[in-house]
Amino acid sequence: MLREELDELLGGDEAMLLEPREVFDPCVIGVASRINLRVAAYDTIKVIQALQDHHGMDEEEACEWFDFNVAGAWMGEGSPVFIDVLDA
Repeated sequence: MLREELDELLGGDEAMLLEPREVFDPCVIGVASRINLRVAAYDTIKVIQALQDHHGMDEEEACEWFDFNVAGAWMGEGSPVFIDVLDA
């Protein structure tokens, strides 16, 4: 259900999604809007946890991998955003 909903919200935009989607789709918390563009928004902590679970990394390795290879990777306008979710 999430995939269809996310694809619909992102429309024809060139939004990029983290792969493999079955690992990272549960980390999506919504869609963020920029001028004339909508991109996927991920929960930073959930992505780091997914890296630990899927790739067998410890927390330090997952944080370093995330900082350099995920959040630090600019792949164009459709690059996703990563949100540090605050406890409400």
